[in-house]
Amino acid sequence: YCQHLLAKCKEWRMCRFVVYVSAKVPLLIADLVTRPHHSIIHQSFDCKERLNAGSINGDGFGIGWYSAITDEAQACIYTCINPAWSNINLRRIADTTESNLIFAHVRAASPGLPVNESNCHPFQYNQFLWMHNGSVSCFKKIKRRLINYLHEDLFNLLSGTTDSEHCFMLFLHVLLYEPRTVSLLSATNKEPNIEDVELVEDDESLHSHPEDASLFSSAPGHNDFDSTEGDTGYYAEIDSEYDTTAEHGSDDKKRNNGTHSHKKRNIGSSIAGSFSPLRLKEAMEATISLLTKWSREAAAAGAVKEPALLNFAMTDGRTVIVTRFTDEAKAQPASLYYASGTRYESYGEGDYHMTQARRQQCFIVASEPLSREGEDRKDWIQVPKNTLVLITPQSNLLLHSLDHLLA
Repeated sequence: YCQHLLAKCKEWRMCRFVVYVSAKVPLLIADLVTRPHHSIIHQSFDCKERLNAGSINGDGFGIGWYSAITDEAQACIYTCINPAWSNINLRRIADTTESNLIFAHVRAASPGLPVNESNCHPFQYNQFLWMHNGSVSCFKKIKRRLINYLHEDLFNLLSGTTDSEHCFMLFLHVLLYEPRTVSLLSATNKEPNIEDVELVEDDESLHSHPEDASLFSSAPGHNDFDSTEGDTGYYAEIDSEYDTTAEHGSDDKKRNNGTHSHKKRNIGSSIAGSFSPLRLKEAMEATISLLTKWSREAAAAGAVKEPALLNFAMTDGRTVIVTRFTDEAKAQPASLYYASGTRYESYGEGDYHMTQARRQQCFIVASEPLSREGEDRKDWIQVPKNTLVLITPQSNLLLHSLDHLLA
């Protein structure tokens, strides 16, 4: 079995990504993307921690950033199929643009997939950005099932061929069309007509795929966060800050034959209000649960199953979620690290570190540390296997175990 995993590792094409977020301290994109000794640009031609032996990520790149972190934030995107290390426009943008929230990605395309801008990360929909490092297990076998699961409006947004973009649409479907609290999906076995539901407006909305509903029931203890960050009332406290009327509809629910009616809304328009960190976290867990379930069922039907490598990065312009996940107990997930501090600053050419003067308010999550091997890497902490990193708008970094998704 281990020899089989080793053979599959040689086939995996591992991208690299980096995320920066701070509610108070904007960062020049160059100080994240181009100038550090082991920046994402350097990783595009000399990455160190890919699971396979290759070090080149030259099949395109992309950066995404926000002009301001607000409920109505719209991300700016620049993607290109040229290698990142030789793109002069990337350096021009990076040298003159700063942001409180930055996504950057360099791509190593999976064998057989085209290299075009539609397949370059980060992917965008309204205020959302999405990146992926890894691969979906048995994707060719579950692709039709995934597409059939999507609402028609989301299906029509697909423009590329990557498993990463399909996962993004699946996440949006769970977030926008499933109940607010995903753990409640197992509470009903009713199936509404998908044509009658444009966007979820209501906590008690029906689940459109009851055969998969049992995946999302919460297991006790798995929604706990690091005890150093707060207590179990944390989410209840910060959820109260979000406009649930804009997000989920008014409290005046119209009932018709025991079901709720839903306001129609075109998915192409901006999404009103914002999403709580809890809801985004649950939607991410549900997305991984579905992918894990479907790939296991495909393997049971005879498909050759390789380990899933699901390092996802997602933001709605306020909250950031990054995962490090594999569905095989004996396999290692793709590498992932984080650093936090008061400010990310240069201490000499290429030598960047986090200062720790006050409360932590800057966060970086990256496939590899931005410091060179042999340099002081005390800023960087490896994300544990099967863990979700959640960075809230209140500048809290929380780590959640995803081991329960393997049950």
